[in-house]
Amino acid sequence: MSSFKISKSIHAAPERVFEALTDFANAPGRIQAINRLEVLTPGPVRAGTRFRETRIMFKREDTQEMEVVEFDPPRRVVIGGDACGCRFRTGSR
Repeated sequence: MSSFKISKSIHAAPERVFEALTDFANAPGRIQAINRLEVLTPGPVRAGTRFRETRIMFKREDTQEMEVVEFDPPRRVVIGGDACGCRFRTGSR
């Protein structure tokens, strides 16, 4: 299986980055490409939390279900899912 990795350094306190990445309710206002985000799992964000995100990708609207697959406050969160035949994981550390 082929894979690739993209990294970006964010010059902010880990706690602040973690808070921003797990604030799903405000994601559409912070991330221009996200049109809607619906949390599917009741309760606070944790490993196993699922959500449905609708965003513009390549000039088309696309909706995907995603899941928090790693959750270690306030240092690490990883979100994973499947889209267009590809498995992805994105997160912080």
